[in-house]
Amino acid sequence: MAAEGARCEICQVEVSKYKCPKCQIRYCSLKCFKSEAHSHENLPEAARPEAPAVLTAKPPEITSGFDKLLKDKKLLYMLQFASLKTHLSTILAIMSDAAIANEPTAEGRREIANKKLCDLRVGGPEENSLVEEFCSRVIELMEH
Repeated sequence: MAAEGARCEICQVEVSKYKCPKCQIRYCSLKCFKSEAHSHENLPEAARPEAPAVLTAKPPEITSGFDKLLKDKKLLYMLQFASLKTHLSTILAIMSDAAIANEPTAEGRREIANKKLCDLRVGGPEENSLVEEFCSRVIELMEH
């Protein structure tokens, strides 16, 4: 956590809430973190994060599984509904933005997003039949 009142080193406007684990720069939001002003290319060689190993080929089961999802007519049809898009966008926002979930760790945000998804599925307090149908279809496609 940043010291009380420390300014974002990227926008210089807002109070910083976070510190980059790679370069230690203080930032206030995901927008600043992802901005062009926050680059690890200018770091000295020793301070640069190691590049991840590049995979030359994806395992066929992963590629074919996602291809099934992207080409499935039922899923594509369901994704036309604004309510489903809103629910999925909310879950994605919870997972990707620490400020929305009020949770700094990715693991904690995944738990919150999973709880939200469970709440939207059958038996949950926010039960939504379209979300349940979408999840069931994804599971069905990934199992076969």
